[in-house]
Amino acid sequence: MKQLIDPKQLTNFNRTDAELEALAIFSIAVASKNALTTANLIGKVLGEAKENESPFAFLSRIPLEDHLRFWRVGQYGRIIPAIQGVMKLNLRTCTMADLLAVHGIGLKTANMFLLHSRPDHKGAVLDVHILRWMREVHGIKTPKQTPSGKRYEELERQAIALIGQSYPNLSLADADLLIWKMMSGNDK
Repeated sequence: MKQLIDPKQLTNFNRTDAELEALAIFSIAVASKNALTTANLIGKVLGEAKENESPFAFLSRIPLEDHLRFWRVGQYGRIIPAIQGVMKLNLRTCTMADLLAVHGIGLKTANMFLLHSRPDHKGAVLDVHILRWMREVHGIKTPKQTPSGKRYEELERQAIALIGQSYPNLSLADADLLIWKMMSGNDK
């Protein structure tokens, strides 16, 4: 299977079903990990799929936990139920609430999936890079790690406003990628 995820060009509103499934898996697995390394790892995890077999079809026919452990994906207690949960969703129509109802998926993961697969999504991906940008460039007091609940929602509103002011000609998705590249050093 070809590499389905390129973190440097993550936004694509015209994905095939297989690409959408790979994005969902990547969005789950990348939490607290390096995006480029995770994309490569997910490519390996899905690399044994048969020609024209979708990621979900492949993962549903193999022993999922054993396969993820073989590739040392990590965070098995969160990632396995999250993958199993998204495999039950219609990825083209699922809502933020649908994604958040899946064990192991929080606001950051749901926003990442929706922001980079749907042109009308208006959420912010509060990863360490956006939080650092808010802190270092704009002087906003943010935690070093992604918060949850009300604190996430509060900082998300601030992030969306700052992104709009800083990058008025970019979509939220394009600004998210620009900030990630700048703050992670992946802008080369």
